[in-house]
Amino acid sequence: MAQLSEKIFFCSPEFHEVQPQHEYNDLERCIDAIPAWDKVTIKLLGDFADQGTLQLTEDNIQLTIDGGNQFAIDFKTGGPIVQMDASKTLKFVDMKRIRGDAITIRGDSNFYLNNVLNCVTTIDIVEGKYANVYIINNTHMWGFERNPAIGIYNADSKLHIRNSFIMGGERCPALYFNTDSDGKVKIKNSVILHCEGAGNYPVERNNDVFVGIHAYNCAGNEMLCSNRIVNYINTGIGNVVNQEINF
Repeated sequence: MAQLSEKIFFCSPEFHEVQPQHEYNDLERCIDAIPAWDKVTIKLLGDFADQGTLQLTEDNIQLTIDGGNQFAIDFKTGGPIVQMDASKTLKFVDMKRIRGDAITIRGDSNFYLNNVLNCVTTIDIVEGKYANVYIINNTHMWGFERNPAIGIYNADSKLHIRNSFIMGGERCPALYFNTDSDGKVKIKNSVILHCEGAGNYPVERNNDVFVGIHAYNCAGNEMLCSNRIVNYINTGIGNVVNQEINF
C-alpha cells in the first residue's frame, strides 16, 4: 500500500501571485491539486465567502483545513458544504466560522470538527458502515435553519462528541435518529440543547427505531433524552438539566 505523503498548502483569496505547488487563491483548485493517497493541511490566510461545494474527488486523501483561529468559510446556500464518500478524511480545525447548508456523510469516511468556534450547518450521516464523525475540542455548532444539528440515518456509523456545544436549528433537537443505532453514539463533557428548550429533548428519535447511546457529564435545557432512548452510562450519570443553559 502506498504511503501517505505530508504537505502544507497556503490558501487566501487575497493572493495575487501564487507559488505553484503550495500557494493558491482558490480553495477548490487547492483541493484539486491533492493527488490520491496524499495527506495535506491547507492553512487559510484569509476568509472565503460564497464558497462552492468542496469536491474531494481523489481516493484515500487525508485533508485538514486549518483556519488558525482567525479565518472563516461561508458556503453558498442550496448545496452541501461537502459530500464525504468512501476512503476520505476531512478535518476542519481551528476555524473562526463555517456556515453552509449541510455536510453529507455517504461512505466509510472520517469527518472532524475540531475547535470550530462557530459552525452553522447540519451533518447528515446517511451511509458508511465504518464512517466516523467527530465533534470535539470546543466546537460550537448550531443546526442550519429548521434542521437538527446532526441527523443520523445509518445504523452502523459512529458519532463522537467531546467538550463541545451543539444546538438544533429552529424547533429542532441537537441530534435526531431516523434509524436504529445501538451504542454508536458517544457524548461526554458537552452541552446538548434543543432549540425550543423546556419540554423538548435535545436527543430525539423516530418512533419506529431503537436507539441506545453513551452519554455522561453533559448539560442540557431539558433531559438529554426521554426513556424511549437508552443511555448505557448508568442512566446518565453526571448529566445536568437547567432551562437557563444556553452556552
